Amino acid sequence: DPIMVGHYENDAIAGPESLIDRELLQGELSERRALGLYAGPRGTVTVALRVRHGRQDAGLPSGAVVTGLGPYDGALSPAELTESVRSGVLRYLLQVIDVLGEAPRELSLATLLLGYNSSANLSVAASVEALVRGVIEANARFQQTTRLDIRVARLDIVELYLDTAIT
Repeated sequence: DPIMVGHYENDAIAGPESLIDRELLQGELSERRALGLYAGPRGTVTVALRVRHGRQDAGLPSGAVVTGLGPYDGALSPAELTESVRSGVLRYLLQVIDVLGEAPRELSLATLLLGYNSSANLSVAASVEALVRGVIEANARFQQTTRLDIRVARLDIVELYLDTAIT
């Protein structure tokens, strides 16, 4: 599944984002950043999708959705994270139309636990709630605006550290 990551303004591509860039996308995120087309401010999104061919899961997208989290100042609120996730999911859905067309489909999306480790304001529960709320709001807005039956039907939250995942 494509994976959503957050990116703060003026931050380097590092950590899991760097791994995704290098191993999954062969530098496509770095290329977009070098072109000045990279997420950072809230509301900005960078999407790099690939469609698999010749496999059992052919026709399904993989790649990354990078959503801007704004300045790294510890002030990211649950509402702002929800807004960032909504923007990322909307851009993802639009990109799916560009790549796969307007046929009805249910999509999966994976995401890191955004905002939790980097913001004193967000608990694990608040981060999870903002992620889910952002996807739900994006699905509703997308359907109301486009009248297309394309939505994110599954959200997988990826967390490396067991204690955080248990929380």
